[in-house]
Amino acid sequence: MIKTLRFALVALMMLVCGGASAQTTINFKNIFEPCLQPNKPVLYLMNKEAGAGVQTVGDVTMTIIPGNYSSSPAYQMFTGDAAKSNACIRLYGSKVDNENAEGSAIKLTNSKENMKHIVFVATPVEQGAGELNASCGTLKFERKTKNYVWTGDAKEVTFTVSRPEGKTGVLRFSEIVVNTTMPAAKK
Repeated sequence: MIKTLRFALVALMMLVCGGASAQTTINFKNIFEPCLQPNKPVLYLMNKEAGAGVQTVGDVTMTIIPGNYSSSPAYQMFTGDAAKSNACIRLYGSKVDNENAEGSAIKLTNSKENMKHIVFVATPVEQGAGELNASCGTLKFERKTKNYVWTGDAKEVTFTVSRPEGKTGVLRFSEIVVNTTMPAAKK
C-alpha cells in the first residue's frame, strides 16, 4: 500500500514538473527593466546593455534582428500609466512601402524540444499597425486580444514584422509564451 502511494506521488510530481517545463515565458519587463539607464525610458535592443539583441530564458533563445527600418527595435520602460503602451518591446516593419520588405524580426530557438505553440502577447493599449509573418507553421491574429498565435512543430522560427501599404509598421508586445506542447482546448 505504501509503495503504491509513493509511486502515485512520484508519478503525480513528474506530471506536474513535466507540465511546468513545457512552457517558457519571455517577459520583457523582467528582462529589460533592470538594464535601463537612469532617466532613459527607452532601451535599444541591439545595445550591449540589452544583450546585443540576444536573450535566453530556459531552453529558448530569442534573437532580435533589426531589419530594414530607420528605428531600432526597442524596449519601452514601465511607467505605471495604464493609458500608455509601456513595459513592452517595439518592433518595426520595413521602411520601404512594401509588405514583402523585411522589417524587424525575432528568431526563437529551442535548444531541446520542438516548439508547438507560441503566443505574442500584445500590450493592452496601442498594439500597432504592423503585420507579423512566420517563417514556418501557421500564424493567426486574434482580433479580440490583439495577440498573434503561432502553431507548428519546429526548433527554430523567425517572426518578421511587415508594414501594410501606407501605414506605419510597428508592433508592441509585453511577452512571448513558448510551449513545446499544445495547450488544452478551451471549453
